[in-house]
Amino acid sequence: MTRPVISIVVPFHNEEAHLAECLESLARQTLRRLEVIMVDDGSTDAGAVIAKTMAGRDGRFVLVQQENAGVGAARNAGVRRARAEYLAFVDAHDVVVHNAYDLLVESLRKTGSDLACGNVLRMESGRTFPSRAHREAFECPAQRTHITRCTALLRDRRVWNKVYRRSFWDEHGLSFARGRHVDAPVSVRAHVLASAVDVLDTAVYSWRKPASIPGERRDEPRDLEERMAVVTEVCDVLAAHAPKLSRTYHRQVFGKELELLVKALPKVPEADQARLLDLGVRFVERADRRAIAQLDAFDRLWAHLLGRRMLAELLEVMAPHRKAEYVNAPVTRQGWIRPRWYARYPYFEDRARGVPRAVYDVTGELEFRGRVDTVEWRGDRLLVGGFACIGRLDVASAGDARIKLWLQDARGGGRVELAADRVRRPDVTAELNHPFVCYDWAGFAVEIEPSLLTRRCRQSGEWELHAEVVVAGTKRSGRVGSPPGQQTAWLPSRQEDRQRKGAVWIQPVAGPEGFAVRVKPLKALVTGHRRVGTALELDGWTSAAWEAAGEVAGEGARPRVVATSRQADLKVSGDIEVAERAGGRRGFRAVLPLEEMVSLQSKTAPGSIGEWEITLTGGAGRLKPALAVEVPERRYPVGAQEVALTRTRYGNLLGLVRPCAPVVTEIGWSDEGRIRLAGDFAGEGARPASLIVRHNRAAEEYTVPLEWAGRRFTAAFAPEAMPALGSARPMTPGTWQLFAVTGEPEDGDAEVAVLLERAVISELPEARTVGAHEVSLLAYAGGSLHVRVRLALAEDERGAHAQERLKTADYPRLRATPLRDLAVFDSYMARQYSCNPRAVYEELVRQGTDLECVWVSRDGQFTAPHGARTVLVGTRDHYEALARARYIVGNEAQWPWFVKRPDQTYVQCWHGTPLKKLSLDVPALPHLRQATLEWVEREVPRWDVLVSPNPFTSPIMRQAYRYQGEILESGYPRNDLLSRPEGPEIAAEVRRRLGIPADKRIILYVPTWRDDLYFARGRRAFELALDLGEARAALGHDHVLLLRTHYLVTDRSWSQVDDFVVDVSRYPDIADLYLAADVLVTDYSSAMFDFAVTGKPMVFFAYDLEKYRDHVRGFYLDFEAEAPGPLLRTSAETIAALRSVDEVAGDSAAAYAAFVDRFCPYDDGHAAERVIRRMFELGGEA
Repeated sequence: MTRPVISIVVPFHNEEAHLAECLESLARQTLRRLEVIMVDDGSTDAGAVIAKTMAGRDGRFVLVQQENAGVGAARNAGVRRARAEYLAFVDAHDVVVHNAYDLLVESLRKTGSDLACGNVLRMESGRTFPSRAHREAFECPAQRTHITRCTALLRDRRVWNKVYRRSFWDEHGLSFARGRHVDAPVSVRAHVLASAVDVLDTAVYSWRKPASIPGERRDEPRDLEERMAVVTEVCDVLAAHAPKLSRTYHRQVFGKELELLVKALPKVPEADQARLLDLGVRFVERADRRAIAQLDAFDRLWAHLLGRRMLAELLEVMAPHRKAEYVNAPVTRQGWIRPRWYARYPYFEDRARGVPRAVYDVTGELEFRGRVDTVEWRGDRLLVGGFACIGRLDVASAGDARIKLWLQDARGGGRVELAADRVRRPDVTAELNHPFVCYDWAGFAVEIEPSLLTRRCRQSGEWELHAEVVVAGTKRSGRVGSPPGQQTAWLPSRQEDRQRKGAVWIQPVAGPEGFAVRVKPLKALVTGHRRVGTALELDGWTSAAWEAAGEVAGEGARPRVVATSRQADLKVSGDIEVAERAGGRRGFRAVLPLEEMVSLQSKTAPGSIGEWEITLTGGAGRLKPALAVEVPERRYPVGAQEVALTRTRYGNLLGLVRPCAPVVTEIGWSDEGRIRLAGDFAGEGARPASLIVRHNRAAEEYTVPLEWAGRRFTAAFAPEAMPALGSARPMTPGTWQLFAVTGEPEDGDAEVAVLLERAVISELPEARTVGAHEVSLLAYAGGSLHVRVRLALAEDERGAHAQERLKTADYPRLRATPLRDLAVFDSYMARQYSCNPRAVYEELVRQGTDLECVWVSRDGQFTAPHGARTVLVGTRDHYEALARARYIVGNEAQWPWFVKRPDQTYVQCWHGTPLKKLSLDVPALPHLRQATLEWVEREVPRWDVLVSPNPFTSPIMRQAYRYQGEILESGYPRNDLLSRPEGPEIAAEVRRRLGIPADKRIILYVPTWRDDLYFARGRRAFELALDLGEARAALGHDHVLLLRTHYLVTDRSWSQVDDFVVDVSRYPDIADLYLAADVLVTDYSSAMFDFAVTGKPMVFFAYDLEKYRDHVRGFYLDFEAEAPGPLLRTSAETIAALRSVDEVAGDSAAAYAAFVDRFCPYDDGHAAERVIRRMFELGGEA
């Protein structure tokens, strides 16, 4: 057997969910000579079966099994079995980019470096995006560099985005320790011991962010102790081998590991606080003093408190619910001769605490901030608009700041002063989002006269836009940044012909370092292009000293056209035919082999987008031809690929080799608020039938049909009325991208981004308000089409500063005005039109109320029915409604700024009979207790009456929320619908909307959320434990499964809609689904108490009962004894029960009846009437 080039070690422990995908990514590597050593670290799931299957299918895969010893030991075991020249590691839940090892190994072969590392992508909740943690380390690719020269590599502390030379690994005895955080010591040691390192900016590895695992949370004391032990080990390595890096690393530790530790202190039990405090103090004592001095003031504050063991003060500063308030504290200027700025963080000027004033010094943090927003040619002048300010310093009026702008020659030569007009820009205040700082007059507009730049142009030059801002005697200056997105990335260039001096090319540039105007003598221009057979012909002219046809020229001086890949070491070239010189220029015709470009791109990076720089070479050296302004871009198909001839941001000729994709050539708005787009598709074979409109964060998507006329397509969609679950709903706020599925079915479909023709990008229409949202059309990297949706707030409502004004000025004034006969309804903090508030509102309508009714909406995702109006959260109307409403009806909480007036009546309906423990009763609550207690102290005293569904719930609510007020045991209004005669009609309507045939039974699966499953704060994960494949096979022919996750779950990566499974998580109200369902499957959701009213059977898939009951939440009742249906532990058991659900229902009949008697005593269809009666009594209207 041929010896492998590289050994790849893949340890795994209970990774069956992702292992197959990981191994497939290795099997598909373009570097074929590899061995994959799979190390089973004592898995108890089906991971070993997956690995054995792969080993049986592909001889390059080998399985090693051992008792569970941890990832470090498993990797070491794999290294001992490795026999190749190069070594790599992969985590079993991740994915390796298809050509990763080709790129990394080839780099090592060329340079002789000891290790090569590549950039990283992040995978989370169905999305893939560049890893922020690796951005700085891989911004600048380099060969044969070293961590002491490229200190950003200190952030590259993982082993799996690298290839190591095995001889280097063995020479230095590298190995992994025990524990969970084993990468950093090995990775940093390798970096400092290496003679040279190759850094590739190309992404080679996709790093999955898994949901949290119980016992492995980042704020668990054991985890923090392990992290700090790793920090100590890395500090020792640097002290021994690269001491000059210690300060940089210490600063990074303050920003990550130590910050995690101090953030955890308010959350951990007191017994753990002292131990963690000691760990933190030891690091602060060791840390380089200069590293501490370089921290921002807020971080210096907590570091100071930590180092002096001021635990009480540290807990106050790091309280999660207070940090945002502290970080945004106002700043104050002190001193006359050398004034400094200080932040009014906690304990500032508190003599008792004695924190030095220097800790609060933010003078160095008051940074210049500036950006260009608009660029356009008006006649022969360039108009530029933007803003410039100093962060945290007010520019509330034009007189608050002086702004000066100029263009600076990047080579350090000339400077051109610009006359700036001041422009009011309240949108800047909203965008910078500081509650106490106004930047309304930070805007500017300037005109640039190109002749001021061109008459200085003897060679190519770049004129950078700079600004200086002076506020309250403080001066800051810097380069003005480029616009966000790609709207001005390809602005039309200008060509200026100067007599006897030749032509000059003028190009506004939105570069990564800032905005500039590039001016260069024009030495070559492409004036036309076409396809001839398998080649691309380019026509143009050059002022270079080339020889014409028939004139004598050496072989080295013969002109050639060369296309060079920017991503790989690839080149193709062709001949140039040169015409006779006329007027100082020679015409030329260049021939470039298209198919060769595509073939090389497909072999090295199939499916990717390749950028090819097109240059002209000859006796005059290498020229970058510009593409004439009047020449449109064009796409030339070659099989499933295409070569798009376009421009760089500098106006130079560029070829893009990419999979054929729909390209939008026209886009705009219709009068009805629909986005209309038209374009073409150059690909051969099947054309996409539809577009996919997908949310970048929520994994939510819609399908938009395409209409075709030859190779031209048209499409239209209404952002405020997208088809979903048989009705229409607005697009969720956020950024959406458009995709299409291309390719023949037998070849496997390929998803490609929908692109904008670059000529269209600078002419995209302005944002438009449709319904409750403002919708913008944007171009992102590569020209991909995106749609941004945000709430249509007014100028004085958007952003933290506007909200602070509304809270502190407008709201108190409105509270002083008389109450109105107005009722405000809010369901799940304004997320839905549903639940008990909906039932109370609809009963009021049935009774013919004269009350004005308002529904509050967080994101504009629902519109109140006829007879009520909707107000958006944070609008002036929202503040006014809560200030003046006589009645407030909710089911969760009101906003922190709400102050209930004595004559207002607040009815708290709540949202479920509690099986699982609540609030202050949760046994695992110590880490959340302070924040929860503050919520209870703020929210609960505002309740005038608490609606209870049954006698069981009432004492629990008193205990869990420390509630001392009135409780109305009325039953839940939301369950009235389940007892009403119109129930069958609603059930039929649900079937119609969802397209479910009448002869199929409906299973409603409603799992609750898990406190310990999350990606980050506010981003709840979901673990689909029910095997849908098995369920489909057993039940699919006569059942449909409706899957509804909890509203707190943000993870939708599992979401699907087919003929068996329908994701109804976004269905407006679950009560309608109860009526349509034939059987409920749940675990510990309060849905069981509501569904019991229907009398229909329930099955409980309690796969993690002991863990959830004993370690996560705890229960208020003996669930195993009182459940109104079978408690099942596996998918197979649950599916079997659903196949014989009538029999199961019969077996559970007695338990079901007892359950209804205990928990549904008031569900008679009249609960809403009782709530309204009591509400009016409290409001004095009885």
